[in-house]
Amino acid sequence: MASYDIFVDFSSYGGAALCGLDRSKMLAGNSSAAQLCQMTSASEFSYLPSDMDGPTPPADGTPGVFINHDNGTNNQLFLRTLALDFASGTATLSNPTKITVSTFSNACHSSCVPELSGTALDALGDLQMYRFAVRHFADHDRAVLNNTVVNGGKGAVRWYELYDPAGAVTLNQQGTYAPDSTWRWMASAAEDKNADIAIGYSASSSSIHPANRFAGRVPTDPLGSLESELSIIEGGGSQNGGLSRWGDYSALQVDPADDCTFWYVAQYEAVTGSFNWHTRIASWAFPECTGGGGGPAVNLNPTSLKWGKIAVGTTAAGKKKVILTNTGSSDLHISNIATTGDFALFPVKQTKKITPCVNGSVVAAGATCEIKVSFTPTQTGTRTGAVNFTDDASGSPQSVSLTGTGK
Repeated sequence: MASYDIFVDFSSYGGAALCGLDRSKMLAGNSSAAQLCQMTSASEFSYLPSDMDGPTPPADGTPGVFINHDNGTNNQLFLRTLALDFASGTATLSNPTKITVSTFSNACHSSCVPELSGTALDALGDLQMYRFAVRHFADHDRAVLNNTVVNGGKGAVRWYELYDPAGAVTLNQQGTYAPDSTWRWMASAAEDKNADIAIGYSASSSSIHPANRFAGRVPTDPLGSLESELSIIEGGGSQNGGLSRWGDYSALQVDPADDCTFWYVAQYEAVTGSFNWHTRIASWAFPECTGGGGGPAVNLNPTSLKWGKIAVGTTAAGKKKVILTNTGSSDLHISNIATTGDFALFPVKQTKKITPCVNGSVVAAGATCEIKVSFTPTQTGTRTGAVNFTDDASGSPQSVSLTGTGK
């Protein structure tokens, strides 16, 4: 998905273009890959497209999702969906769904964030901050996003968690993070496989240089709350020379290898100056997700399987393997393993080195078990599905995405 602000003759705003791209053809390097777009009115601007986290792709036919918050209101998010049909070359844009949230006032767009002995920095408070991260769980979807608001005279991070943004969307929780008089802005939010939420951001005031910090929450924390913040780096200088733009390429992503580790990239200054910014890359994880918090924990390798073109009704010759490792500190109990779509589990033989994963398996801490998956397409075109492990580890069920093509 992609979005653009469209200007006529480089001056008059014409509206937002909300677009989808033909992923299958792009991955295949096909030069005929198309982009389909629809325009909003000129009263709506700067929609943020959704961005997927986690191994499970959306179901076929799921529309793309776009969101913004600044269409003349201060208590609503505006969400639109874009249904795509690349075969016919059509895209259908929904009317806005208006999601009521707690009233807020945008932080300024430019030149308002104070820093010690430096230029006032841009807050971009009228825009949603990257990313609009969507994650597909077994029975619902979740999305997290944020914008910068005014709280007690300084900038603060307003964050939201939505359920099922591409369907009957609801607001699950929201919060404004402003634990002291320091400005916090230019945030990025993401959610791991256990539904732990992390938010990285910049922090500054008239008495400190800009810093990179983060805060987070686990599902057992009270709704709308974040735990105490931690510092990534406290800047050694401020940005000056009249340069006010700050860190608008900041981003927080979840590592696909373990679906637990957060990676955050943001701007900081090592010494005061102009056009001498540095980039800080930091990572962290919640121990409940990685298994360090006690109990069993699941790691799946790989987290996705792909088959090439297979004739309809024919089972692919190659059976693909998934290894489950219990990275936690106690036994893992698997209650059910099941596939969806045109995919099936293939029996794995017990050997001295291989233990099959089956319903009722008990996997000791540090031990592994294995499954194999087959693909039998029922019709032509791209076929998707998943293999889901239901167990007593956090984040259950865990999933491996499956993709193949029928011919």
